[in-house]
Formats: sequence, C-alpha cells, structure tokens
Amino acid sequence: MTLLENLFVGSAIVCVASTVVPARMRRSAAVGAAVVFVAASVAVLLTQGLRWQLTGVLVAGVLSLALAVLRIATGRPRGWVGGTFFGLGVTAALGSMLVGAISLWGFRPLDLPEPGGEHPVGTTVAYWTDAKRPEPGTPEKDDKRNVTAQIWYPATASGAAAPYLGQQAELVSEGLGSSLGVPSFLLSEAAKGHNHSTTDAELATGGQFGVVLFSPGLLGVRTQNTAWAEFLAARGYVVVALDHPYDSATTVTPDGRAIRSTLQATGDEGRDEANTNRATGIRAADLSFALDQLVAMPMFQNRLDLDRVAVAGHSAGGAAALQAAAHDGRFRAAIDIDGLPRNNARPSQPVLVLVAGDGTGNPENDAEYAAAVADVVKNSSGGREITVENTKHLSFTDAPFLLPPVPTLFGSKSPQAAYAATTSATLQFLDKVFSGPDAGASE
Repeated sequence: MTLLENLFVGSAIVCVASTVVPARMRRSAAVGAAVVFVAASVAVLLTQGLRWQLTGVLVAGVLSLALAVLRIATGRPRGWVGGTFFGLGVTAALGSMLVGAISLWGFRPLDLPEPGGEHPVGTTVAYWTDAKRPEPGTPEKDDKRNVTAQIWYPATASGAAAPYLGQQAELVSEGLGSSLGVPSFLLSEAAKGHNHSTTDAELATGGQFGVVLFSPGLLGVRTQNTAWAEFLAARGYVVVALDHPYDSATTVTPDGRAIRSTLQATGDEGRDEANTNRATGIRAADLSFALDQLVAMPMFQNRLDLDRVAVAGHSAGGAAALQAAAHDGRFRAAIDIDGLPRNNARPSQPVLVLVAGDGTGNPENDAEYAAAVADVVKNSSGGREITVENTKHLSFTDAPFLLPPVPTLFGSKSPQAAYAATTSATLQFLDKVFSGPDAGASE
C-alpha cells in the first residue's frame, strides 16, 4: 500500500480506538479521531477517487465515530441495547477495517513496468474477417471467422496512454469476471487502468521490424501480456495479440457486441480433451490468418521483416503457437509460455519453452507436461527449455500486477522479477534466432 493508504487505514484505527477510551477522554478522543479520519479520507478520495477498495475502511471509520458519539451521549452502554449492541458495532467496525485494508493491499491500481527500449510504443486495434473460413462457434453457414487483434509497434513519439482493456473495457472486465467466476468489480483496476502505449501513434521511421504473433491463455484476452508486448515493441518488434471468438473470455465486435467464451468442461475427459485439441487448431489457423492480414495493412507496407517472424502464446495459446509453427513455415521461431503441447505439434523451427518453476502441484500432470515439452525441444532446431524458479502459471502474464500477491497464484517470485525473467528470456531467444547482418534493424 502507499503511504497515503497506510495513513488512511491508520486514521480508521484511531476511530475504533476512540470508542473504548476512558470516560474523561471520550470527547477529545472522538473529536481528534474525526479530524484525522476526515482529513485522511478527503486526501485519499481526491487522489484516487471513490474506489471500492476504500469502502471497508470508510465504513469502519464512520461506524466507529458513530459509536463514539453514542457513548458520549449515553454513557457506559448496558444490556442488549447498550453493551451487546455496542460490542457488535465495534466488532463490525474492526471487521470492516480488516476487509478494507486487505482490499487496498491486494487490489492495487494497475502499474505496469515501463517498457524502456529505444522506441516509444504505439498501439492500434484491427478487426479481421476470414472469408475462407466459416465461424466454428456458430451454426450459421454464412457466419465467417472473425478475430480481433491488438497491435503494439515502435512509434515516433509517445502521447496519452491507451486503456489497458481497450475502449470497451467494462464489457471485457465483465466477461473476464464471468469466466473466472468472480464479481467484475474485483477487476475494476484492469478496467480503469492504462498501459504505456499511445493509441494510433505514427509508426517509427527507418528500417524494417521483426514480428511476433501472440495467442492468450484459455479464457484470457488479447491484452493479458501487455507488459511483455510493450517491452518487445520498444525494442523494434511489431507484436500482434489476438482475441479468439467463442474461446477468449470476451471478444468485442466493431459494433460493440460482446462474444463470450463457450468453452466449458463436460465432465467427459475424452470429450474435453478433443474439444481442447480442436480449439487449439482453430487458434493456430487464426494466427496464420492474422499474419496474412498484418502484412496487408497499409501502415506496415514494406516495414515488416518477414525473415524475422515468430509466433508465441501463453498456456493454451502456447500450444496453438507450436501448432501454427508446425504448419506454417513463415513462422521462423515459436515461443510456448507454460503451455501443454497438443495435437502432436512438433515444429522444426527453433522453440523456446518457458516453464513455471513451482509446477501444477499434480505429479501426473507435471510428468506428462515435462515429457511433452522435452519432446518438442528435442525435435526443434535450437530448441530450449527454461524453468523460471518460484513462479506459477499466471506469473508469465500481467496478472501479478493486478491481483493479490498470493503465493498459490504466483509463487514467491516478485511481479517485477517474473516480468524481467520472461522478457529477458524472450528477447535473448529472438535475438539469437534472428541474428545476422540485418538482425534487429529498426533504425
């Protein structure tokens, strides 16, 4: 928590304490507590606005001051109406304060790392329709496959930061909450947050840029690895992340319609496995199609180095990246970020696999995953597996910058350290694969 938030919580503690001081101190204690609490509340509301995380502490302070005034007016409380009611009130104030303090600690305003690098970062959104493929998520024969792409790229200058979840942030956060089974207000910081990219900024001048296509995890969204994408864009890469309709948590169409994921467990292990493998194949096709569309975009005409194209993904997206590389030779490298390989995809291109060091906690699953990863690395040219110690599955995404720092979610590695390990390994791998006279040309 920030210093101001600590002072805010401390002022509520003072209010609670004012309810139990000796009789001779009650009036002065209540007045002092009220002054401190009001000042801290005004300060935090002016700087942060009315965030839901503040509610618990605000309720605790107001309730405590009301109880303190009640004691001053009535003297020592007695009986159910007095003592018991008063005790319950103090207990409720303490509980509310505790919940509020935990909320402030756990659900912080989004604060993604600065990308650094030699370029400011621009971002734009593209909506692409594949006229050759029917939409597998609907029964309508005339419904064609659509994908939404978030593109980060080296820019000439920086400006106002773009919304983290895009222009339809509320719709996306509602879809994420529904997919995760949590109230959408818990994701309010993501909905209100901004990244370090400028919307529709002018593309940097100079040479050609490498390309990285990205597929998010199951029930993820295209912006889930924004910090990673901005890091690469600031160093001369065009990064394209996709929302996969009826697979990603929410895909928002150009007309503002929200398409929710239809993927769900059936309870039949074989059927679920087949559905997941099918979804992986659809994602892989989306990645190849997205490369077609990117190359055709006017702003990137003759600005992309098609000898430096990689495909990447997290979790289910990592499996899709491997399959896309195995079937599309335009992808010169693949990066699987903690995803179980599927559909016997064994690309011959160089492959980097990043593995969460804390594992899944299921020895059988860990053994299956380890064997599949080893097979992929063995069959690739220049394949490499890197285990990032003290991390969990979500450590490779932006989640550590959004959700409570609970070890069962993210391991013991700090968000900054996990981000640094992921971005460093990715950049070193790409630099090595694409090394040569034109490698990294972006000037």
